[in-house]
Amino acid sequence: MSPCCTDLIADSGPSNSAWHSIGALQSPDDVPAALYKGQFFVAAFAAMDAALAPDLSSKVFGKPPFVIVNNQTDPPPTRS
Repeated sequence: MSPCCTDLIADSGPSNSAWHSIGALQSPDDVPAALYKGQFFVAAFAAMDAALAPDLSSKVFGKPPFVIVNNQTDPPPTRS
């Protein structure tokens, strides 16, 4: 994997609206479908999530680095 996407800043940072769209994906089949629809970042972020933070309980097998709270992209809460 190219290191281009491992820094979550600029195009891949929390301001990218694609993070909001990942929650709408219902299965791994939706990832290539997003790419075919021209939603590169949705597909790329979902694939990154599955590769870098696997979670088999997730619909697309990955845990995103951000959560959507009040329509804002935030880091997930930390456990104490």
